[in-house]
Formats: sequence, C-alpha cells, structure tokens
Amino acid sequence: MTRYVVCLLFCTFWPLAAAADDAAPRAVYIANMGAMIERGDTKIVFDPLFHYEHEIYDRVPPEVEAALLAGVEPWDGIDAVLFTKPGETRILDAFA
Repeated sequence: MTRYVVCLLFCTFWPLAAAADDAAPRAVYIANMGAMIERGDTKIVFDPLFHYEHEIYDRVPPEVEAALLAGVEPWDGIDAVLFTKPGETRILDAFA
C-alpha cells in the first residue's frame, strides 16, 4: 500500500516544478505513509511524524526523527508539510 501512495504522490508532484528546472524528482521514505518528495529546490513532506497509538504502523527511526526536526540534510529547506490524516501529529509539538 505504501508503495502505491508514494507513487501517487510522486506522479502528482511531477508537473509542479517542471517549469522551474529539469531536475529529476526524488522520493524519500520516512515511515508508515510518510515521505518527502523533492524536485529541484522544492521539498514537500507528507505525514512525517505521528502518534504511535497503533502498533501496526512502522515507527519513524529515532535518527530520522531527530534529523527531520533539526533540519539536517535531506530534511533542510522543506517548503511545505502536508498532513493527510485526521488527528494530531507530533511535529506540531516541536514547533509549539
């Protein structure tokens, strides 16, 4: 299922930066349904952090979570963060 969602996001994002440059898009998996789509200088993150109320979801590796919150490469210069699921996400707590 995750592969299909990432593919859908990738295909949806493809034309957004087409006028900006010819850079190939890149998808970076975070965990569960979280991913970052990057093309040129544009980075959009989808569902990066979430509460672990259900044991069925993959956990975000601690080193990825720390790097994301610190803005370490490749998580630097993020242009938008999109939340596609209802409920709170833990990334909001980091900016409170």
